[in-house]
Amino acid sequence: MAKETIEKIRDAEKTAAVNEQNAKAKAESIVSDARAEAAAREEKAVADAREDGEKAVAKAEEAGKAVLDSAMQEVSAKIAEMETQARARMDKAADDVLSMLTK
Repeated sequence: MAKETIEKIRDAEKTAAVNEQNAKAKAESIVSDARAEAAAREEKAVADAREDGEKAVAKAEEAGKAVLDSAMQEVSAKIAEMETQARARMDKAADDVLSMLTK
């Protein structure tokens, strides 16, 4: 009877050892899968952030181009106005000089 009990204990210890090894292997697999999932999520987050950044840069460049185009139009209009005023003054000055010479 004692021999049977000892055999049962040994069998239980062997079963426990196998179960422990199986549990360790399962835990290692779960940890490995979790690490792989975390790495994949991190990679996706980085890619998403990079894409968002690129979109923001493109949007800022577009806004900057619009501001520059608007400023260039304003400058061109101001130059044209100044040229028109300068021509008018030159014409008036020429008329004034002719008027003085003919008097």
